[in-house]
Formats: sequence, structure tokens, C-alpha cells
Amino acid sequence: MIPEAHIVHRAPNRLRLKVAPKGVYEGYLRALPEKFTSFSGIDEIQINPLTGSVLFKHSRNSEEIIDFVRKQGIFEIKVKPVGPPSVHNGVSSIYQEVDRLVHSFSNGSTNAGGLAFIALLGYGVIQIGRGNIAGPAWYTAFWYALNIFLKSQPDEIIPDTETE
Repeated sequence: MIPEAHIVHRAPNRLRLKVAPKGVYEGYLRALPEKFTSFSGIDEIQINPLTGSVLFKHSRNSEEIIDFVRKQGIFEIKVKPVGPPSVHNGVSSIYQEVDRLVHSFSNGSTNAGGLAFIALLGYGVIQIGRGNIAGPAWYTAFWYALNIFLKSQPDEIIPDTETE
């Protein structure tokens, strides 16, 4: 019987599968790297047999890995049904579009986070210029500007955390 696996995370050069039920296929998962010796482009396979997690770090398109897994009968890949988009997804897609437009308009010199940083920093300077030094407005703007700036670094890699 071929183990069933779900795609739980995709990012550039990363693909995480969860094998269900977890803990049942421990021996199978430990032998998994041997099944990929003929497949080039996988840099590392991290396996956690207890949680049923398989992380592929690769230099290829994740669809190629999924096709290989299906054709070789390594896993039966199941796609979970997609529900209606959440509010977070809607807002996130709008932000991503604004980010893309700002990046394009600035010829790659900044993004939406950088623009927000500059705007909030400018707002803080204006508040100081108006004499609002004791009020929370200017330092709150600086605080938000700093946080946005730190979280919007373009080359920053956010670690993939595993949740059960």
C-alpha cells in the first residue's frame, strides 16, 4: 500500500509533505532518500518520522518533484479541498499587488514596506516639527516604521515552522 501524503507547504526551493497517519510509516520514511538517487536537483531531504513530515530542499520546480513522487509510486499525493478565501488571504493579495507596483515603480529600489517606513518616518518628523514631542504620535510612528522596515527586508528568509 502506498502512503498518502498532503502538500502542507510550498516556497521557492522548499516543499513539505505530511504523511498520514503520522508515525505509521517510520521505516518507509527513513528509506525515502534512496528513492531519490536518480532524481537530480534535490539538495536535502529532512524527514521527521514521528510527525510524518518530509521536507525537500531543492533547486527545481516543486511540481517536478510531485510528478516524480506520483510516477514512482512513492506517495499518493492528496490535494486538500480549497475553501473560500479568508479575509487574511484577500488583504494579503492586495498587499502583494501594492508591493509589486511599488517595486516596479521604484525600479526595484524599494517595496511597500520600505514606502511605509519612509511615510511613517516622515510623519514622525512632521510631528516633532509641530512640537508634538511629548505625545505618543511621533514615537509610535517611528516604532511602526522600524517594525515595518525590519519585517520587509526583501532577501530575508522566514524559517518554515512545523505545526501539528
